[in-house]
Amino acid sequence: MARFATVLIVHKNGKSGCRIFSNVSHEADYDLKQNRPKMRMITEARKVCELYLQVAPFVDEFDTEIHLDINIDPVHGSNCAASEAAGYVLGMTGIEPKLKPEGFAASYGADGVAHGRGV
Repeated sequence: MARFATVLIVHKNGKSGCRIFSNVSHEADYDLKQNRPKMRMITEARKVCELYLQVAPFVDEFDTEIHLDINIDPVHGSNCAASEAAGYVLGMTGIEPKLKPEGFAASYGADGVAHGRGV
């Protein structure tokens, strides 16, 4: 089983902080190689797209970014899905996602929620 944390971070403006909305779900993990979690990374991208498509009508006049918890550095196992997940998000939302290390919301927000620090 894999734990998926999907997080929506809304910034009021550059000075007033933000509000974090999150959802944690548990689903089967079908990756054969735990150190190369391609299916898990693609599932994360799908979940992010589903969330974005639900909130898009309410945020269409605001600047929007999508951050994925996928590292582009080949040293990290998640990089096996970087280009596919980024392409999926771009195709589904029209927004080019930010990947680690630029994807700070995924690095801090979603990771914190997934590991119980955002409760």
